[in-house]
Amino acid sequence: VHFHPRFGAFVAGVEEVPCEDVDEVLRLVSFGSQVRTTAATMLNECSSRSHAIFSLRLERSQSSNSIMLVDLAGREQERLSMCRTERFKELTLINRSLFHLARCVRELAASQVEKTGAGGKE
Repeated sequence: VHFHPRFGAFVAGVEEVPCEDVDEVLRLVSFGSQVRTTAATMLNECSSRSHAIFSLRLERSQSSNSIMLVDLAGREQERLSMCRTERFKELTLINRSLFHLARCVRELAASQVEKTGAGGKE
C-alpha cells in the first residue's frame, strides 16, 4: 500500500483476472499464496514480508456481490525482531505500508460517516 500526495492511497501491481469457475478461483488463490514473500526473524520463523489482497466479485444477470480477503504482513519493532540489512529495509517498508493502509481506512470511515450522517444509514 502506497500513498500518493495527489491521488491518495493505492496498491501497486493490482491485477483483475476473470474466472469462469471455482477451480480457476482456487488456482489463483493458490498462486497468490505461493508468490508471497516470507523470511525468518528473531520473533517469527516464517514471517510474512508481504501483504495479500484477494477480491472476489460474483456477477449475476441482475446483481453482483463482492468480498475482499486481506492478509497483512505484521508490524514489527526493530529492537525486538533484531532485523538488520535487507530484513530491516523490509521491516520499514512493511511498517510504512501499514501506516498508509491505516490512513486509508480512517479516510474511508470518515467519508462514510459524512455520507451517511451520525445515524449510519444512507
